[in-house]
Amino acid sequence: MSDTSRAFSNAFAVLVSAAIPSLAFGRAVFAVAFGLGFLALLASDLRRPAWRELVERARSPVGLAIVATLGCWTLSALGSDFRFRSLEAVWRSGLFVAAATMIHGGLRGRPELVRLAVISLVAMSCVAAAFAVLASTVLPELYWTLRLKGWIARPLQVELKAYSSVSLFVLPLFALVFMDRRPALAGGTALSAMALLYLAYATSNRAAVAGLLGALMALILARAMRKRSAKVLLAGLGLLVGLTALVVYALYDSRAAAAHDALTKYLRNQDWLVPLWLIDFQRQEIWGHALALVRGAPWLGIGANTINFTPGADTPMPGNESLHIIPSHPHNWAIEILVEAGAVGLVALLVTLALVFLSLLRCYRRTGDGGALAAIVILAAYWTSGLFNFSYWSAWWQISFTLSVALALTWDAQGRHRSEAGSP
Repeated sequence: MSDTSRAFSNAFAVLVSAAIPSLAFGRAVFAVAFGLGFLALLASDLRRPAWRELVERARSPVGLAIVATLGCWTLSALGSDFRFRSLEAVWRSGLFVAAATMIHGGLRGRPELVRLAVISLVAMSCVAAAFAVLASTVLPELYWTLRLKGWIARPLQVELKAYSSVSLFVLPLFALVFMDRRPALAGGTALSAMALLYLAYATSNRAAVAGLLGALMALILARAMRKRSAKVLLAGLGLLVGLTALVVYALYDSRAAAAHDALTKYLRNQDWLVPLWLIDFQRQEIWGHALALVRGAPWLGIGANTINFTPGADTPMPGNESLHIIPSHPHNWAIEILVEAGAVGLVALLVTLALVFLSLLRCYRRTGDGGALAAIVILAAYWTSGLFNFSYWSAWWQISFTLSVALALTWDAQGRHRSEAGSP
């Protein structure tokens, strides 16, 4: 490898691993880090093995399922009133998966780059965590200055909610690094993890809490399958039930009074499928309106990323005239895909997810690979959190997810490169 290619390879490893925590500084910084890192991959000699990885994965059952899903979504987009907007959303999603696959291929088999990526992830996470905690507590001026708003002291509300949400992806990666038992790296990951959990609490990120519970469930099931132990399963489920009960009680204690006020003031005591202290009425209103759209296009949907352009989407929300009945998306990926890609598109996605999970579970059960376990946890956290969270089509959300899975599958629980035999 030439010196130029080695420089590009090092830049690739540093930038792609630093991209996710760089979200604390804004989506533009995140996009620049990821984009430059991927360009560095293409400029280096690693592009050939990266391309081979993409071709190999595209021919696997999971790859073929992903291609079939994208085909179903493309067919739906072609019938949309906003054809080019839908096609852009669908094909962009496919490109993100392809890019993450190539990133995995670029790092695979190169322990020196993996070590560099681990150090970069931890270092940027520490910097990002320090910035986020300072900005959300004593120095909000840091945040507003970075946004070119000037040195103003306006407290932050939900501005760092997106960054706190990526804790779902970073924490499993931290666990892999922490188990490597290198004091400096372990200390950095521990401090960054505590900062991310604090921010999830400070921003009232209930979707992140749901994601963490989903991740715990996946961890319990995977460990029980690996150990083939009913005791491990029962103990884990007991812990999950206890934590879930604690979360539900905390939600009731903090939100019951506000939910009652909303019912009596402007919701006219109407019945709700789920208590409003558990899931706010805004989300339930959005979901109900979105599901009503399914009748108009039940099989192929209305086209990706177009639900907020449907008739009546701009109807004011009861009790909040500034919020639309479909603000920009339904805050639920299953409903969003059902409405926009139809039953065919949703079933194709669910089949693909089942194949992905089964592939990773088989790998972990066979090899005990920590990277496969981390990927399982990340997938569970992403799809659980997405039931209450950002639009499925959000570029930064998709990239953060696919990139974190690619990184997890690149190293095992000892921080070493995964062997070829351990690949799912």
